[in-house]
Amino acid sequence: MMKQGLLIVLGATAAFMAACTPEAAQKVDPVAPEFKFSIAESSFSVDVDSTVFFGAELLKGTDVKTVWSVNGEKVAGTPSVKWTFSELGVSTVHFLASNSLGKVEKEYTVTVLGIPLVVSYSVEDPQVQAVVGTPLEIAVNVVSGDKSTVHSWTLDDEPVGETPSFSKTFTEEEMGTHILAYYGENIDGERASREWTVTVVDLPLEVNFTPAEDALESMETKSVNFAASIVHGATGAVYSWKVDGTEVSMGAAYTYECTAAGEYTISVTVTNGIGEQALKTWSLTVAEKTDTADLFDDFEYAAIGPWFNLGENQPGIELVDNPLKAGINTSDKCLRDRVFGSGGTSGYFTLKGPVMLSQAGFDISQYSGIRFHVYLGKNPYYPRVEFAGVKYTSVNPPQFNDEWEVLEFQLPEGMFFDNTKNIVFRPLLNQSGSNISGGNTEAEENNRTVYIDNIEFF
Repeated sequence: MMKQGLLIVLGATAAFMAACTPEAAQKVDPVAPEFKFSIAESSFSVDVDSTVFFGAELLKGTDVKTVWSVNGEKVAGTPSVKWTFSELGVSTVHFLASNSLGKVEKEYTVTVLGIPLVVSYSVEDPQVQAVVGTPLEIAVNVVSGDKSTVHSWTLDDEPVGETPSFSKTFTEEEMGTHILAYYGENIDGERASREWTVTVVDLPLEVNFTPAEDALESMETKSVNFAASIVHGATGAVYSWKVDGTEVSMGAAYTYECTAAGEYTISVTVTNGIGEQALKTWSLTVAEKTDTADLFDDFEYAAIGPWFNLGENQPGIELVDNPLKAGINTSDKCLRDRVFGSGGTSGYFTLKGPVMLSQAGFDISQYSGIRFHVYLGKNPYYPRVEFAGVKYTSVNPPQFNDEWEVLEFQLPEGMFFDNTKNIVFRPLLNQSGSNISGGNTEAEENNRTVYIDNIEFF
């Protein structure tokens, strides 16, 4: 009897312990799913490449499984998802949550729109005036929607460009009215366009005349060059050059050959296609040629001839006012050879033998020497003349007396200048023949400036 009672007590204890295991304590009754969504509306629109957060908050439910799909393809198994819409059109976003007691579904219809192409223009006025010879420029700036934007321009329906900017210089023949159009389209098919009515006009007639002086002097056997250069209003321009009232040329430039001493009136009238006129008159005094020397040019009034190379230094050889009208040279004009820069240099300019013969009829082959007036100021320079690769010193060295003086150069006995070769003047040399040194080029004795006049051959 005692043994049986013990067995009963042990059995009850085992049953009690079984009811108190962890598995029995965690068992929960199933609950159907219930969700709260971050986006209430079922249809909406977004711009392409926008990212949308679809939130689904679980309010109730046990053992709930979730699935998000976009256009029928599973994209996530989480309660919430972010999705970027990269294709235009209508997309369907579907949510499904389920457990053993039920399910919850939510569907969104999302219309994906292209980003509008918004541009600004450097010229907003649809009426534009362009001037002949001056570039017309219009630029496009894409403000938004710039996704591989293709640009195109047309002028009178003809393609003229495929960049964000338009630039054109109109000619006289294009005067009148034109239609300029811009068209842009990005990869989403969004478009922008604009038209301008362009009226091409010319400015009033403006002409630059050379020489600028009204009174000129020259000498027999020489020539004087004249030119009329139109700055604006050139459409249909015609020229009429006259000597003492008789028309002699209809070109833009005219060269008067001084065949006889005397007083002459040179004039030109420029008339454009709309009747505008510009007139210039010069009085020319031609002196009788002297026999004292074979004077090549005294630079008194004439412009520098084509027989000089002008660009061999900066600024190089120039026709300027005589800085010291005294002593042996009182002429109004002379040549200045000047060199900018602070490095060592000889400075040089070239007198072109072939051009002297062809343009001025001056034959240097009969001469073996050359002389010229030079004004060095306080510069201790020793100019040399280079011919056929040899540099010649002057027969009479410079005196550096701060006034005009004459330097004379002589070829070896029996040697003459050659019309096929050039003569090079190197004015900025030391006594040894080396280049002058660098340094302060504004110093009184190193300003790299030499004046030359009255070049003569003998």
